[in-house]
Amino acid sequence: MAFEVDHGDERRVAGQISAMAPNLWAEGLGDSVRASLERAASRSPAAEEGLRELEVAGVRSRIFRAVVRRLAVELAEGARRACLASLN
Repeated sequence: MAFEVDHGDERRVAGQISAMAPNLWAEGLGDSVRASLERAASRSPAAEEGLRELEVAGVRSRIFRAVVRRLAVELAEGARRACLASLN
């Protein structure tokens, strides 16, 4: 997924998110996202809305897909930094 993120192919990124999200959900990422949203819900209507959507749609919710996308971006950035550091 990091490769697709790095190369800006949004269609392939979306496909990879769809493929990887259920695995990440099964590994417990959904519980972490839910806990974070529960903590933030009292301070943010957007977090409260995200929590409601997560409860209804689960792995297919926009908030969970956004978290998976963010993790992919962070992975791509880390890989890029490691590659550049190896050249020094």
